[in-house]
Amino acid sequence: MRHPVLAVLLLIAAPAAASADAALERLRAENARHFTDPLTHLELARRHREEGRGLLAFDIAENLRRQSPKAFRAAFEQVFVRAADRLDDAEHARLLERFESSPEDPALAARLGRAALARGELDRAGELFTLAARLEPKRREHVERMAEVLNLEGLNAQATKLLQDWDAEHPDNAARRVREVQLALDAGELERAKSLVKDALAEHPGDCELYGQRGQLLAAEGKAREAERFFSRAAQLCPERARLHGQLASLSLLVLGDPVRGLDHYLDAYFADPNYDDGEYVDKRIRAISDSLAQAVVERRAGDCHDARCLAPLLTDPNPAVARLALGRAGAAWGPELERPLLSLLGHDDPDLRAGAMLLLAQSGGESLDLRLDALLASTDPRRLGMAAQLAVRLRGREGRAAAKKLLQHEDELVRFDALTALGLEGGPSGRVAAGEHAKDEKVPALRELARELGEGGS
Repeated sequence: MRHPVLAVLLLIAAPAAASADAALERLRAENARHFTDPLTHLELARRHREEGRGLLAFDIAENLRRQSPKAFRAAFEQVFVRAADRLDDAEHARLLERFESSPEDPALAARLGRAALARGELDRAGELFTLAARLEPKRREHVERMAEVLNLEGLNAQATKLLQDWDAEHPDNAARRVREVQLALDAGELERAKSLVKDALAEHPGDCELYGQRGQLLAAEGKAREAERFFSRAAQLCPERARLHGQLASLSLLVLGDPVRGLDHYLDAYFADPNYDDGEYVDKRIRAISDSLAQAVVERRAGDCHDARCLAPLLTDPNPAVARLALGRAGAAWGPELERPLLSLLGHDDPDLRAGAMLLLAQSGGESLDLRLDALLASTDPRRLGMAAQLAVRLRGREGRAAAKKLLQHEDELVRFDALTALGLEGGPSGRVAAGEHAKDEKVPALRELARELGEGGS
């Protein structure tokens, strides 16, 4: 699946279908209601990515990783790594019906096995992968899946032996051919590697690693467009392997001179493995490229203009990197034109943009913001309401603390989180007392612990 960053950088996308909008709003509401559940953050990120907002999805995911690395790892595995193998109920029923009439179809058995694995049904997954391996004994992929199930069951030695036995019984398997090609590549024997990989691809036309190696050889010969075709095929065959996306990204960026497509491929690498490293961690590469592209957009649209009139339209740009750059400039260029787009950003799904807009409003908003604050405190949007609590505590003293304290009873965890942090971090001694007192009433463990910590900060 491609996620065209060019559309995000330069265009305002057409409105999505009503059903897609409703699905996104459900996930946004679920994230606000269960803000302490890391799965809701990544489900929301996944939806944004599926709808072409890859950078926003990246920002949401990275914010969670920054706040809770351990929770991020577990949730990422569930939402992104296993997500491609999930089936909805209707599709699952349809495939089961097909399987009943075609029980000797190895591809169908393997697909249902992956779906069972995604649901945590290890016994059923093992049965289906075993069947697929019996039906297609020369495909190592089925045996790798059987080994994966064994590893998940804690039977690591059995998993290793299973793979070793299969390799011994199938000496001409694709993995061995990949190793032979790699040895030739490492030795600088490019002609030999070329011959080996061509023969291997003829025997194993579905192996993604061989396609990647053919791409490497073509790139070394200066045939960048042909290399791109082979790298693309490799990534399509094995979308879960970040390295294959990374090879495509590097080719696009460094050889083809196409940073937009390079960024697109690095986003694919990130969502395959957020720890992918090709000399620099993928998250840093994404930041550097997206900031550079965003800078070009800002310069094209605003030039040297740093006043509010020029910056206001950029604050609501669909590319969060553009909005972030504009937000950085806006601090030194306050004007009434900025207030409306900043208020809009208070409801953004990017946590850093929400917080940045709130801080700038608190610093520069003035009398007109005070008039709007009452409306914000009555908002039905939990993201705006949480930022309204932050503004109230900063701008209205005792009255603001009372408003934030009232929001500690709100049903959405996001609102309670924002109200707690506003009271505990910006509300002075009485705010910290209010936060600490809330601990005895808070039912959500993570928020209860936060309330305790904030309250103890005032003791």
